Amino acid sequence: MSRNRIYAIAFAVFGLLLVLAPRFILPVCEYHGKQVMNCSHTAHYEMTLGAFVMLCAGLLAFLNAPLAKWLFPAIFLLAGAAAMVIPEAVGYCRNPEMPCNYGTVPALRLIGGALSITAIVSFFSLRKPDSGK
Repeated sequence: MSRNRIYAIAFAVFGLLLVLAPRFILPVCEYHGKQVMNCSHTAHYEMTLGAFVMLCAGLLAFLNAPLAKWLFPAIFLLAGAAAMVIPEAVGYCRNPEMPCNYGTVPALRLIGGALSITAIVSFFSLRKPDSGK
């Protein structure tokens, strides 16, 4: 299996986590039966970003162009940074007893950080010639 596909699978998993975390894994307040708050908007942005990451990961799996070897890691690096910044930019509940504060937001930041680190590693790894194994 080529490095493109291995990294594409990893990025698709991160995208899937961004989609599932705010709704099913560590749901925001809205999905706990509370009213729609800032954390709900943050969740929607994060889920959209996750879907975009999965789409780009699918493209990376099948493209072997030289442009893809630096463009997609750059996109994933920016997406990871965005995943970490969206909660602060859009907002979330500041009450420490709300589920978004103690669960969802830290998880989204962790996923975004892991996505960014993987993107940096893939940038340098994908530029090396593939051994063909």
